[in-house]
Amino acid sequence: MKSKLIVSAAVIVVLLTGALIVFDSVFPKAPAVKEVFGTVISVEYDDNGFLTMLESAKRTRRMSVNDAPTVSEYKTATVNTENGSYVCYIYEEYSETYIEIPYVGIYRVK
Repeated sequence: MKSKLIVSAAVIVVLLTGALIVFDSVFPKAPAVKEVFGTVISVEYDDNGFLTMLESAKRTRRMSVNDAPTVSEYKTATVNTENGSYVCYIYEEYSETYIEIPYVGIYRVK
């Protein structure tokens, strides 16, 4: 009886660990930002405000599967990181602001 309980607990731990690994690989974290080039949507940000906005962005469960967002209006920004440069698209949809990095992820801005 005790061995079944231990085995069951071990199986649950392995399943949860596997789910976390899959979640992190499907929804990657945003890379650290060094500098930004481009334009920003109509909200005004100071020099560090845009970087703060990028750092505070939370990933969504939506995947980026296009070269550009499917919304009609968006702004483009090039972000240089330690891993290279990325083109980001900033847009508003359903009263929320999103940052999309093509084929990497879509992030919601607070």
